[in-house]
Amino acid sequence: MRGFTAFLSRLRYGSGVLARTALVTLALCLSSCAFLDRAAAVPDDTAIRDEVRANLEADGFTAIGLQVDNGVVTLTGHLPNDTFREKAVADAEKASGVKHVTNQIAVP
Repeated sequence: MRGFTAFLSRLRYGSGVLARTALVTLALCLSSCAFLDRAAAVPDDTAIRDEVRANLEADGFTAIGLQVDNGVVTLTGHLPNDTFREKAVADAEKASGVKHVTNQIAVP
């Protein structure tokens, strides 16, 4: 206990170098933890694919081809008109983690 008290005394009344070093170290640790939390929050391609598929199926688009690579969604297939095509793209864009949607859906 005596060593800990001496440590606190130096921290409080010392030259301040130790205290500043401790504060900088703490700040760096906290900022790196925040970065790791944000990185972990980014959905992977499987989660993105599942969410896009659910969005498409909720609107009745069951025959649309779907690929996801690093957050880039590619839609393929055929739909009867541009309105449906645009809705399918909107379904893909609203999924979490989607960076870009490549629309290769053909319309007559």
